[in-house]
Amino acid sequence: KQVCVMTERLNCKAGDAAFVVLVNPSGECLQTAVESRIEPMTHIQTDGLNVNSVLHGVAGKLDMQKIGGKYSEHGPLKHVDRAISLAKRYLIGTYHQYCSRARLQLFLDEFSFRFNRRYEWSEHFGRTLLACVLCPSGLYAPF
Repeated sequence: KQVCVMTERLNCKAGDAAFVVLVNPSGECLQTAVESRIEPMTHIQTDGLNVNSVLHGVAGKLDMQKIGGKYSEHGPLKHVDRAISLAKRYLIGTYHQYCSRARLQLFLDEFSFRFNRRYEWSEHFGRTLLACVLCPSGLYAPF
């Protein structure tokens, strides 16, 4: 599955992150995913994939930089790389590498919830309880 990863840049730190599993690798699916998560006229930095050119109408400024073969921790997408790395560690550690494709979006939503609230530990329990109460129940069949 292809996943669109978006992170917010706050000064020198990573802000909130969002993960969207793409149904298909088309530009329309990517554009819909990005439009649903970001504000209009946002400055977007992406890697140089051709499919990202559909974001010209969505972004106020679009920087498409080709990422070379040599990786740098301080590159243009360092916050995205950090979020992806932490998500992989989360899936390996919590679910022991088992993640069904049908429920990948649920796993990534849970990770995003935790990642986006990493600095608000005192409010974590109350917000989780509130989310459980307000969220409609769904059937969760065993794997």
